[in-house]
Amino acid sequence: MSNLMTVDEFDALYIHLADHVTLKTCNGTLRHTRQWLSKHKLPIRSNIEKIIDMGGHCDCEVLLNCFEWNPDDDELTDPLIIGEAEFGEFVSEAMQQSLWEV
Repeated sequence: MSNLMTVDEFDALYIHLADHVTLKTCNGTLRHTRQWLSKHKLPIRSNIEKIIDMGGHCDCEVLLNCFEWNPDDDELTDPLIIGEAEFGEFVSEAMQQSLWEV
């Protein structure tokens, strides 16, 4: 079973981000995404990994790059491109920035 949010949950996240984030107000982190996942008690790491894999490196990029959420496809492509360890470090760094950035 996948730890990824459902399509309906992703749609709700997308609407939340559309209401709270613009290109001008995005601070370059996944702060709003992380807060939303936490508020809805959804697994943060696995969902952030998939969002980053889809090109959502910050909240506004989730809106611009993440269109077709598929919880059945929990395979990541970025680790194959940059290496698994490097991808893990990248995700950890993105999550840490999202936690502390205001």
